[in-house]
Amino acid sequence: MSDFQFAQIGVIRSPYKEKFAVPRQPGLVKNGGGELYLLPPYNQADAVRGLENFSHLWILFVFHPDHGRRLAPDRAPSPSRR
Repeated sequence: MSDFQFAQIGVIRSPYKEKFAVPRQPGLVKNGGGELYLLPPYNQADAVRGLENFSHLWILFVFHPDHGRRLAPDRAPSPSRR
């Protein structure tokens, strides 16, 4: 098996600040889009030329560490979820 390496080309900003706020079915929310900010040297017109000809983009992402939060262990499910 081969390992893959890739470099960061941008940052995604989402309007959703809590994981439970993200809609599970994207068609249910009409104005819930995020934004992709490209980093140099990818933040030039030549890097995205022609993308307007496509209806969709597949964006691969990796979650970055959040050093501002304390991790808490999972709790037992509530009685309504058992």
